[in-house]
Amino acid sequence: MKNDMTLMGIGPRLGLISLPYVLLALAVMYRFPGFLKLTFAAAPVFRVIAVFWLAVGFIFWTFSAIYFIRNFKPGELLTSGPFAICRNP
Repeated sequence: MKNDMTLMGIGPRLGLISLPYVLLALAVMYRFPGFLKLTFAAAPVFRVIAVFWLAVGFIFWTFSAIYFIRNFKPGELLTSGPFAICRNP
């Protein structure tokens, strides 16, 4: 069995597995636009909290992506930097 790690990893496979669910979700949202409407989330406090966590997530993602691109070596698993904190085998 071939077990070489590549820069893309299993991303393309996960994308293909997720595609039917994404298409189904888009079809449901197109057919029933109010299906997942969260009326309580319109309050300003929820928007502030959402923007805060979105910014934190974007900063962490950017740092992780830059770290990954700079330190990736084929056949090795990254376990330092942000990957020492948040592991996803």
